[in-house]
Amino acid sequence: MKECPTEAQVAAIGILSQNDFGDYKTYKVACACGCDHHIGDVVISADERGISMTQSTTVSTAYWHQYCKINYTECWPLINAKYFVNAAINRIALVWQVLFKGNITMTGDIVMTQQQTINYANTLTHAMADVEQFRQARINNM
Repeated sequence: MKECPTEAQVAAIGILSQNDFGDYKTYKVACACGCDHHIGDVVISADERGISMTQSTTVSTAYWHQYCKINYTECWPLINAKYFVNAAINRIALVWQVLFKGNITMTGDIVMTQQQTINYANTLTHAMADVEQFRQARINNM
């Protein structure tokens, strides 16, 4: 049976520190699947109102959906034509949703292993403490 990790790692798996400006820190959070498209950004900042954390993930449409099934053994001009038709229909469907529904609903997920989750929580805790120190120092110097 695999032993569950209970302590955060110093060189944290799944979290990359990008910038540290004292009262503003940024991180990249990787998905456990390893896909480059599943990377989230985390920003922790402090100002006169307090500490805030912003997490964002870039999402994309279902561009891989095929209205015209592509058989890759066909000739290249036919494959390119089907690819163009699929791309055009996907774009028209998105415009249709925006025009008549008013929005497009998409989700972005980042899957974390247990160790990544522990590292993530520990990184957030330390980052919030660090930016709070800079915030308090700025308040005291006013």
